Amino acid sequence: MQFNFKRNFSIHRSTSVSMASSSQQEPHPLLYPYNDNDSLPAVDDKSNDGGDAPQVRIEAIPHYLALDASASISSLYVLIKLTAPPTSEFRQDLRHAPIDLVIVLDSSECSFDDSYMAHIKEALHFVIQNLGPFDRLSIVSFANQARRILPLRAMNNRGRKAAAAAAESIVVEGGSGNPAEGLKQGSRVLEERPYNDNPYASIILLSHTQQAWPICEKHLRFPIHAFGIGRDHDAVAMHAASDKSKGSYMFLKSYGAVLGAISSCIGGLFSVVAQDLCVTVAVTSPIEIKEAYTGGFKRVKSRKNSQVTIYAGDFYADQKKEFVVRIAIPRLFRENIDEFGKAPLVNIVCLYNDVVTQLSVVVKCPLLELDRPTATFLREMLEILRRIGTLERYKAGGRAYMLSTISSLKFQKATTRGDRLQKEFTTREKAFDECEAAPKKATKMKDSFIIDGNRIENWMVYKL
Repeated sequence: MQFNFKRNFSIHRSTSVSMASSSQQEPHPLLYPYNDNDSLPAVDDKSNDGGDAPQVRIEAIPHYLALDASASISSLYVLIKLTAPPTSEFRQDLRHAPIDLVIVLDSSECSFDDSYMAHIKEALHFVIQNLGPFDRLSIVSFANQARRILPLRAMNNRGRKAAAAAAESIVVEGGSGNPAEGLKQGSRVLEERPYNDNPYASIILLSHTQQAWPICEKHLRFPIHAFGIGRDHDAVAMHAASDKSKGSYMFLKSYGAVLGAISSCIGGLFSVVAQDLCVTVAVTSPIEIKEAYTGGFKRVKSRKNSQVTIYAGDFYADQKKEFVVRIAIPRLFRENIDEFGKAPLVNIVCLYNDVVTQLSVVVKCPLLELDRPTATFLREMLEILRRIGTLERYKAGGRAYMLSTISSLKFQKATTRGDRLQKEFTTREKAFDECEAAPKKATKMKDSFIIDGNRIENWMVYKL
């Protein structure tokens, strides 16, 4: 959805930290709690029915599909793929999970762009117009100090008017910026919410100044999407804040790119479908989990190396996340093989909160099994060894048999090896069927040749 906002903005420069509107004439924020937020409107019970809501998909792929029953392996890698459903799979009324959003913006004087406040206000009006009545917005402005200029307001008609007035009231202030104080006040807005919270909350930080004060980790509870603008912003501090809060960091060369970047970020926040997703991978005894490769995501492994839990955070619609688990299979695992030559390997369960239906969801991946043939591969090797056991046998046909076997395994194709002609890959029976069905349209021709001292008949069908 695109929003075109055209307005002549007047930029007010001031060396004082006094605010221009009555909404900014609040006492010092430490003197009162942020408990004046709008309550959430009532939600239709039908929207909480998760019966037809799509779920995150899980797939487990081992890098070996089969392993001889008598063999052990110290490193078998299993790829775990998680895929969030697209928004098109949701009902129309469930495609947007309500969010609580706090925008923390830098109102200190900018040294490289005189029009930066106009771009900031344009982005604010875009956000205001695109949030829905179930979404809530708060605005915090900071220079040397930080002020909440808009409490958390529902973006209905009344809330949009209040937010637009607050956005227009922002003025440029003298002195340097203090992003740490801005984040502190923005976090308080979300932490001190007195009413039922929206299922997803986030902070957008816009700054063009250096970070002079350390950012306290307790203010990184909610995802921070940090936009560092221009050459003077503190990239290290903003990246650290977004990284620790599991948000994102974006670098913008100029304020002219703010609107496009904010619109992209809002689109991403609207597409969050799963929150606090964790994946538990468990193996059957005596298999052991040696390592889990999860990137920056937290993982916890059990003491007996039989289970690992991966905390994958939030999921956006259509998003894919992949993890790799390395396991070890001992020889004793042979006793777990069932009558079909399969052995249980990995059991995977995914748990998350559906932010659309506001329900807890459990998704189980089909049990991953490994083919453990007890004789097939040994029989192949024994046959090769028999045919190349002596120099005479090697020259007589052993070498050809071995190379034919290699060709079969390398490209996963059936081949003729000596007197062994694999029936399922021949055309002999098919030729008979076609000739019987249409004797006038086909002629069968019989040919024979000798391989390794054995006569092989080859049936081919030529269409007339």
